[in-house]
Amino acid sequence: GPQGVTPRVSYPYALPNGRGVLFVRCARVCDSVSLHLIELPSLRTRELQPAAGRAWYLPTGHLAYRPSGSSGLVGVPFDLARLAVTGQPVPLLDHVAMTHSGSWGDAVFDIARNGTAIYLPGEAIGLRTIVRHQPDGRETPLTADHRQFLFPRISPDGRYLPTEVPSLAR
Repeated sequence: GPQGVTPRVSYPYALPNGRGVLFVRCARVCDSVSLHLIELPSLRTRELQPAAGRAWYLPTGHLAYRPSGSSGLVGVPFDLARLAVTGQPVPLLDHVAMTHSGSWGDAVFDIARNGTAIYLPGEAIGLRTIVRHQPDGRETPLTADHRQFLFPRISPDGRYLPTEVPSLAR
């Protein structure tokens, strides 16, 4: 990066084969982000996708991520054995809520090993409900509560959905 500026690194995601870790690199004052990979055990680092935020590996052999400046998620074919993107991005979900606006925001999304996705619909974080998106396209709300749900994660056994709910008290 520019002299005297240390880029931020965040959102590490270990790939299921144990051969790499995805992460987001933020340049300057986080006015641009890109998706990178650390290869293991060599620790070689390289950029996978420019203008891309936090990513997840999907059981279909794709990476899902939010393109910078977008409110949706895209999927790009990814060869896990070669640790390489092998095609062009295609839209997956529109209007996924973000934790922040601009290029640095994180999509409020997670995916289980069976391909079931959960996400918060919307553009910006506000009071929302959590939605379950099945691989066949069906969507169902998981709660009637409307809160500022953040960072939903599906437990490894698929039985629990921990989330963060900020306190309204100041």
